[in-house]
Amino acid sequence: MAIYSSPLSRALDTGQAIADHLVRSYQINIPVQVISDLADFNFGKWEGLTPEEARQHWPEEIEAWYASPQTVHIPGGETLQNLRERAMNVIEAENGSFMIVTMNDPVFYAYRVGSQRRLSTIKAAQENASPTSPGMKQ
Repeated sequence: MAIYSSPLSRALDTGQAIADHLVRSYQINIPVQVISDLADFNFGKWEGLTPEEARQHWPEEIEAWYASPQTVHIPGGETLQNLRERAMNVIEAENGSFMIVTMNDPVFYAYRVGSQRRLSTIKAAQENASPTSPGMKQ
């Protein structure tokens, strides 16, 4: 059994809380392992911008992102394929039981793309569930 965590502090804190609970309640000691490939999606130069602010600098890329996100390489960031590959590398390398503590994006895209679901459908579903695009402020 393994517990893998994103380097993001809230994911690491959650992973550690789970590990602590396992020790207290079941005397099972499983250390949390920080895996950089479980980091959230890299929005590059869009990080912290509203969609309108990003559109002012990268109008074509923003339009492409909303129309077909799987085709976009965000300036200074990554593609959804990069994200999927990072997460799948972690998942496929593990032979036993494991738990992943991370933000939604890495596991969500790895699972859905691995299940042959279209990224544009997934992105639209995710946007409907949240008021802004991940990594971009409202």
